[in-house]
Amino acid sequence: MNRRALVALAGLALIGITADARFSYAGDPQAPTSGAGVITLKGAEKDVSYPVRLSAGAYLITSTGGGGLVTFTVKQGDAPVYVTMFNPSNQADLFSVGDTTVKAGAATFEVSGIEAWTVTVTRVDGAGAGMLPQVLSAAEMNAAISKPFKAAAGNLSVAYTYKGKPKGTGTILICDITTGKMLQTPMMYAGRDTGTLTVPVPAAGVFIALTRFPLASGGGQVKISQ
Repeated sequence: MNRRALVALAGLALIGITADARFSYAGDPQAPTSGAGVITLKGAEKDVSYPVRLSAGAYLITSTGGGGLVTFTVKQGDAPVYVTMFNPSNQADLFSVGDTTVKAGAATFEVSGIEAWTVTVTRVDGAGAGMLPQVLSAAEMNAAISKPFKAAAGNLSVAYTYKGKPKGTGTILICDITTGKMLQTPMMYAGRDTGTLTVPVPAAGVFIALTRFPLASGGGQVKISQ
């Protein structure tokens, strides 16, 4: 794992994200966990399944190890409803539970990776939510995560600036941490090193954002304001 990835993971503990106790492990109470609202999953060189109970909201996932490649899947019934993959440049992601394909209730986390891996899933809590603007920055192909923040009904302005000319499009996810509703965020313009997006907010709430900087962007900055 490269140094930038380690620094990015260490930073998660410093951005004001706290856990919601309604998220719980549903299996053996002796299974490894790290407190209310946070589940830490561990394994090595095999697929591992963990039954859980999900409540509506935003869930932050971080990954380490796995020989450079970890796959994380949420299943409900026999169907996979969310899948993401992690590598040394992409070690964080965000998924929502509520009005999306992932519903509140019983679910199974499945994780696989080469060599030993650790995956931590946190249901984000709004305690200590900050105000806008929020400024996010990261290296190329890495994710940056905001603190939970309050926003009023209306529009958010998402201004982005890259250091280089990206070969793809950057992405931003903004989720209501109470309802699990993902805001409708336009794609960033391919090949452009700067731009501004307008994101409608249908109702006041507390939100969290994750943005990923594309290949050849050289990293950059995203500013969310209202």
